[in-house]
Amino acid sequence: MKKHFVLTSGRSGSNYLVNTLNRHPRIVNYGEILGEWTKSYRLYRFLAWTGMGWQQYIDHLYNSFLFYYFAQGISARSHLRRHEKIYFKPRNQVSSIGIKDFAFLIKKRNLIKYLTLSENIQVIHLHRKNILKKYLSLVRMNQTGIIGTTKSLAHKPVYITTDTLLESLNHLHHEQELEISISQNISKNRIFTIYYENYFESERSISDTNIKLFEFIGVQPLPVKSPMKKIGSNDLKQDILNYHEVCATLRGTENERFLYE
Repeated sequence: MKKHFVLTSGRSGSNYLVNTLNRHPRIVNYGEILGEWTKSYRLYRFLAWTGMGWQQYIDHLYNSFLFYYFAQGISARSHLRRHEKIYFKPRNQVSSIGIKDFAFLIKKRNLIKYLTLSENIQVIHLHRKNILKKYLSLVRMNQTGIIGTTKSLAHKPVYITTDTLLESLNHLHHEQELEISISQNISKNRIFTIYYENYFESERSISDTNIKLFEFIGVQPLPVKSPMKKIGSNDLKQDILNYHEVCATLRGTENERFLYE
């Protein structure tokens, strides 16, 4: 059984990517496991009394038949509630099992060496360059409560508080540096990098990247993709209510370039 890990940061399209992976009949990705808000984290806290560390726990998730079918059951129930198609897969038909998590949590759980040195884990690095648009996506999520959707929603611009904008972008910049640093310490033969801006450029770019991704994982490329919809547009003037105020705040700083990328 092959193993994979999606290394990324928040609001970088990782839910879309994981949804795409899970639509392939030979791939299962459990999603996030390191955050306090996840069911997997609560399971870890329950098992921690045995002395199990995070590295052992992740190895257990990759190899456990019991957890595999538990996760399949949780996924099936979630799809049933949303009246969506259930993708139940017998484990013996799956070629690669994976998880997805954020760079800051990998550091927080002291797992950087685990990820960079585990030669049996293929790493998919999903990276979003434009931290202003990433921050805008985060603000939109906090204001609307919508993490991701398969429905076409009416476009609603959001207001960005400029008093804390530079501080917030600086925080995202440091998180981005951490993510890149981790990726650079992974041997080139087991890492596949996807740039958000290139991936979502067009339907063709999504399709072409998915083919290369499936080949990297070692499964047959199939024409599957996530049905999730992009919530915002690619035009900051349409997405930000106080666009000119944001421009004035960023003018002359290293972040000004993100207004035009």
